[in-house]
Amino acid sequence: MMLGAYTFAWLPDKMTIPRPGKSVDVVKNLGGVAYLTWPPMVAGERIVMEWDFVSAAQYAALRSIYQAGAIVTWDLLTNGLRVPTGTAEVAYDVKVLSLDAKFFDVVDVDFPYVKDAKMILIVRE
Repeated sequence: MMLGAYTFAWLPDKMTIPRPGKSVDVVKNLGGVAYLTWPPMVAGERIVMEWDFVSAAQYAALRSIYQAGAIVTWDLLTNGLRVPTGTAEVAYDVKVLSLDAKFFDVVDVDFPYVKDAKMILIVRE
């Protein structure tokens, strides 16, 4: 799996499957209610990725993408991720909405980790 030019060394422990969502809105007006709906699409869907533990190097690479604020390509197939049934595509244009983790002391200071890492992407098309 890739995000921009970065290839994930550690795949997420948990991840939202990118599936088209149906947009629906109801608006009250003087004449009653307007029911608005659009065809299902992946654009606008939020993808949550979570790691129990991940290397500090991967977290730093993802953090730089987050801080850049750019729209990047998220490629699900690179690095051996098996795409679940029902996935609309294998690559999406996304933006990182948030990224957070907790740092902690480890025995091997040459290979530090972060824990409880969570990243949220928004799909743009």
